[in-house]
Formats: sequence, structure tokens, C-alpha cells
Amino acid sequence: MKLFKFTMLFFTLFSLFSCRKEVSQIRNEKSIPDLNLDTKAIPVSVSPFSMTTPGVRFYSDLPYGVDDRHKFDLFLPDSEGKIGLVLFIHGGGFTSGDKSMAYTNPRIRTLIKDLMDDDIAFVSINYHLLGINGQEGVLKTMEDCKLALQYLRHHARILHLDTDKIVLVGGSAGAGASLWLGLNDDMADMTSPNGILRETTRVKGVVAIQTQGNYDLVNWHNTVFDDYLTQGFSFQTVKSLVSESLIMKFYGINQMSELNTPQIIQDRANLDYLNKLSSDDPELYIENTGVSNSYPTYVNSLLHHPLQGKVLMDKANAVNLSTKVYLPTMNIDTRNGESVYDFIVRKIEE
Repeated sequence: MKLFKFTMLFFTLFSLFSCRKEVSQIRNEKSIPDLNLDTKAIPVSVSPFSMTTPGVRFYSDLPYGVDDRHKFDLFLPDSEGKIGLVLFIHGGGFTSGDKSMAYTNPRIRTLIKDLMDDDIAFVSINYHLLGINGQEGVLKTMEDCKLALQYLRHHARILHLDTDKIVLVGGSAGAGASLWLGLNDDMADMTSPNGILRETTRVKGVVAIQTQGNYDLVNWHNTVFDDYLTQGFSFQTVKSLVSESLIMKFYGINQMSELNTPQIIQDRANLDYLNKLSSDDPELYIENTGVSNSYPTYVNSLLHHPLQGKVLMDKANAVNLSTKVYLPTMNIDTRNGESVYDFIVRKIEE
């Protein structure tokens, strides 16, 4: 009976909001185009892996916007009361990857199972990839993640979600997106006529695994890798390892000379979440493993270098923001035995 009631409520939700809208991805524009949904049926999907917790429902490819990539999967435990939520943002360098990466990664798959035991919902989202549908840059991706969070909050009642108990989890590119979302001041647009965009973007915590320290790549030699300045590290090093082509896609430009135009300077500042980090931000859990603490010589050693995590830790310490940090190749471990799962549960229960 409970499953039947929930399913009917879900149908009602998508019928009532059949004119769903999305946030514009073009910088500061706030228009939201109409979104028409087919609400004839929203069946419970077959879980991508076996569940040990009884009553868990899995819904796949639910839309949160009009783009083909505006889709999310939902694992919903069987609970009468309000429950917390983990929002997972996949990696892939913003050029590849899919929400299903959460299910093929044994660590995240185990995390999902454990969260179901604790009545914590789990959502994995897709988002705009670089080089798809024109050159709009990674800010479009960030806005997608923001929209997904606000969409879920807007429909928290029907999903029995506690809007005050949301933790972001991301790996690699998804870690950077999670940090951008979590470290920005509240991005709710209270002037918007659309209720979705009036939802707060503040969360309880952010888990960033294999993260980057910020997304102003032009200044990484000063903000992240200043330890290697005497060894010749510069923006030229970043260009040689990442490639000019990907950097141009990242910022949505056609020529490298555009990096220092007023608009792109503004975009780079928007993407510099390290500079946005302040004492009132959510607690962070940072983990960069597997890359040696040495001069980066290949792309993954650049993107997942322990210095990428350390710069966040140092800024957090400077502003007195609580963090849990694990950078084993730098002999840094401030977790005090707390796992990612432990961190999430603690933040949800606070």
C-alpha cells in the first residue's frame, strides 16, 4: 500500500509540474524555458545492483530540466519520515562520464547500500559535457548541478526529503563541481518567478575525492603549484599537460587570447571556488590519493595532485572552517578514523 501511495504521489508531482523549467546556462541570464514531460507512467526501475535493504525503490532517468543531459537517478529508502539526501556528481573531466559511474564504482556502490540502511536517499545526476551543443564552457555544467540541487529541494515534500540535510559527493570533475556548488554563497534567486530557482543552494557538507583546488587554471602556478615555481612551473606547464584545446572548451572560447578578456576573467573568478571559501561554508571532506607529491608530469598527476587538496585545506584552516583531509602521499590525515560514510551520516544527523 505504501508503494502504491508513493507511486501515485509521484505521478501527481510530475503531472502538476508538467511545465517544468530550467535555469539558463548562458552566464547570468535567468530565463527558464518551458519543459514538457510525458507523465503517463513513471515506473520503478530495476536497480543496477542488488540491494540488501528491503523496500528501496530505484527510479532512473528522471528529468530536472530540458536538456538531454538533465537527468537523474534516485535511490529512495522506504521511510515514513523526512530523510537526508546525498547528491552525487560524477567525474570524467567534464568531457565524458555518466550518472551510472556511481554504480560501477565498487566504493560508491557500497556507500549507496550503506546509506539505504540509514534511510538516506541517493541521487546521481548527469550534466552538460564540454564540447556538446556548442561552446558554452564549464559554467554551464556548474549551473546544471545547481539546478539539479534546487529541483530536488523544490520537490522535497513529495520525496520525503529533509531540505536541511543534504550532502554533496563528487569525484574528480564531480568533486570540483561539488565544491563550486558548496562554497558559493547562497545562489537562490529570490527575484525569480520560478520557485525552483528561489530554492537555497546551501548544504550540510561536501565530499571531494580526487579534487582540484579551483578552476582558474590560468593561475594554478600561483594558487596551487607555487611550490614548483622555482622548478619552472607556469601556465605553460598546465597548457602542455591539459592541452590548449581542452582549456578553450573549458572556458567556452575559440582562441587562447580570449582568456584575458573581461568576460572570461569574470568567468574565471566565478569558477575560483577556493577564493570563495569562508568560515560559514559547509564542512569539507577532501581526499586525494594515488598521486605522488612531486612535480606533475602527466595530466592526472596535475589534476589529482595532493597540492590540489592541500590548498583547500590550508584556506579552510586559515578561515577556521572544519575539514577532514586525507592526502597520504603528503603524510596528511586529519580524518581521525572518520570514513566518507561516517562523515555523511554525522552531517545528516547534526
